[in-house]
Amino acid sequence: MGRIARLSPAEMARQFEARGFEHFETERAQKKPVILAGSHFGVNRLFPLWLARQGVEVLSLEELDQLALMGVEKPDTLQSVALRSTFPAQATMLALRHLKSGGVCHLTGDNPRPAAVNVYHVRTFHGLEKEYPRGLANLSLMSGSAILPCFRTIHDRGRVLIEIHPPIRPQSSGPGRLSETASPEHPADRQFRRGSDSRDQSRAWQ
Repeated sequence: MGRIARLSPAEMARQFEARGFEHFETERAQKKPVILAGSHFGVNRLFPLWLARQGVEVLSLEELDQLALMGVEKPDTLQSVALRSTFPAQATMLALRHLKSGGVCHLTGDNPRPAAVNVYHVRTFHGLEKEYPRGLANLSLMSGSAILPCFRTIHDRGRVLIEIHPPIRPQSSGPGRLSETASPEHPADRQFRRGSDSRDQSRAWQ
């Protein structure tokens, strides 16, 4: 990942392929805030860097600022917030302020279940029930943002594939409440069920 992150903007543009980018462009054309929801699979931190180098202002919430740790020079359009060293309420307010101004926020939504009770919801993932924090959905409700699920995998010779899925719009059952109503399966739920024995698929889990 470090080698790819250090590529020049022109070299990075040649190494990246984006599918479903029209979902992002549609939201941005309507001047709507967007949450880019990644996972801990694949090359998660390369996407906000790639996007920022195209002139999009991105606020990326991460456990650690890995790009800084690798010595990668970030463009002015990319702001990284290291959650491990930032007070949670401060990180939340930064994200809300950025989104309410029509910005783009990048984060992961597959962290382990938090210690607090009733702050997670259950989704079927790869045939198993998995508990996810509600923070991602609540952030969407509070800011009026669409959630765009994103997956990034590295193919042969370091080529990076970015897949952006249609938007998810969480439903509210009242002020500050996330609806518990079951929703139809989203295309992103099927992402890791496509040909699990393929070489590219296996690399997404490394």
